[in-house]
Amino acid sequence: MNGSPVIGIKAKQSLSGVHLADIWDKEEKEWSRNSHSIKGLFPNGNQYDIIPLEKPIFEPNETNESPRSIIFQDLYWSDDGMQVTAVTDDHAIRQYYITYDANGKINLQLTKRLFKNRSIVSSAMIPHDNSTGETLSEKILIGSRSLPIQLYSLKSSDDQNSIIDTPIFTYSTMNPQNEVYETPYSIMPINSDTFLVGSIRNSVSLYDMVRKEPIWNIRSDKMKCGKAEFKSIVSCFDETCMDDNYLKMKYFGTYKNEIYRIDLRTKRQGMERIYNTRQGNGIYQLLKSENGLYLYVLMRKSNQIKVYDIRRNETCITNLKLPFLIKNQKFKANISSFNGLSIGTNNNKIINWDRSIVESGGITRHDYEQDTNILPTITTSIEEPAQENEERRDIQERRINIIKQNPVYLDQTIISYSPDKTVSQNMARDTSGICLIDTP
Repeated sequence: MNGSPVIGIKAKQSLSGVHLADIWDKEEKEWSRNSHSIKGLFPNGNQYDIIPLEKPIFEPNETNESPRSIIFQDLYWSDDGMQVTAVTDDHAIRQYYITYDANGKINLQLTKRLFKNRSIVSSAMIPHDNSTGETLSEKILIGSRSLPIQLYSLKSSDDQNSIIDTPIFTYSTMNPQNEVYETPYSIMPINSDTFLVGSIRNSVSLYDMVRKEPIWNIRSDKMKCGKAEFKSIVSCFDETCMDDNYLKMKYFGTYKNEIYRIDLRTKRQGMERIYNTRQGNGIYQLLKSENGLYLYVLMRKSNQIKVYDIRRNETCITNLKLPFLIKNQKFKANISSFNGLSIGTNNNKIINWDRSIVESGGITRHDYEQDTNILPTITTSIEEPAQENEERRDIQERRINIIKQNPVYLDQTIISYSPDKTVSQNMARDTSGICLIDTP
């Protein structure tokens, strides 16, 4: 849109390079340089230690040396709003601290990098547990194919200045009927003690943090899954901007375009299908409004976000219109009590629907209309610092694939931009990275 507001990038870390080995090498050189020069200070004056970056644990091969960009899979803010954890498709987990140099300039400092020997299918940061006395939660659950779910600590060990690279606990996903590990396609913490895992055949398991086996498991039978059993995958659980765990009601979406509800309060576990559509190519994100009345449904192969009224089963009341088509590669949105629902675009913009629209499902008494396409409230363009403005085309074609608002400092938002992995990339362009911006 012409004349749309423009916001600048406050801090940035690029993950672009000719190939993976080149990107990793540049990170290590920058870390080495900054570890001696930057005295990172939090706003409260506490200094932090910079931990040496971990080397890849797999041997360099043709893939690492061939042209390749890194794609961001997930971003997580810390409880204090000063740290971001990123999960990327080069089998890595990275942590960035927001720091300030001697001149007061804000920086995103890469302080930790941990590699896994397999690709990361799903992940989740464990919420902070107040009873432990720890100031931050630095534990992450990692799901991979043909392996148990692994719990890692991102803290350095007491006796050495390095990250513990072995899991502190594992959780079995083995199907006892065939003794095969089922892939955990989605992980959702309920609180600091329990979490949900979604897998094939609409399988949902509840785990306790201190038990290897699930507390319970429910799944659809083969008849309900139908011939498209490979699509009956629990791809996501509902996300919300408020702490609604006391409700004990969770929703999950599948790649078969279905939404199910689970009541965690009942002793006899069961799932109820509440929505099904033939549109799109699989649900990949569910966002719940702050009042708990509406689900915002994001699907692959779609140019809209469907709005589902939780009180009216099988009812999609309206749509939020997107200015582009979400293909098979996900664009993850953010919902906030501060500024509503936001999502990045494929041309370096962020679009937003304000809180009044999100909390009403986009419908008022005066303009109710079935299947109305609601346009964004505002579209904001992202602008590079002046010295980098030469490559305007590169910037305009950036795909902002994840957006997460700071839970503490609401005026800050972290975004990642990642290339379309189905299209050949110009490796000279800056196609992948993470940026800190003012909240649009």
